[in-house]
Amino acid sequence: PGLDKLGHFGAYFLLSLFLIRAFAHCTRGVRSGWIWITIFISTSYGLSLEWIQSFIPGREASVGDVLANFTGIVLGCWVYRQWNRWRLKKINLI
Repeated sequence: PGLDKLGHFGAYFLLSLFLIRAFAHCTRGVRSGWIWITIFISTSYGLSLEWIQSFIPGREASVGDVLANFTGIVLGCWVYRQWNRWRLKKINLI
């Protein structure tokens, strides 16, 4: 069970990183609106998959999976934002 949650966390961490990076690349910068949109899209995706899973025989939806997904999403957005701030400060100092 613990590895399952770690897998959910890691997958959604990466999903949020890739999604926020795509938005930032298209608009030439990270805006707080993109962070909220990334959280919304990724969370909706995770909830949808859990809901669909509840209809598959032998599978069940799990609140723990949803929480692991959401934690990965939020941490992924936070890490990207921190990395982007560090990168911009480094560029401005040179």
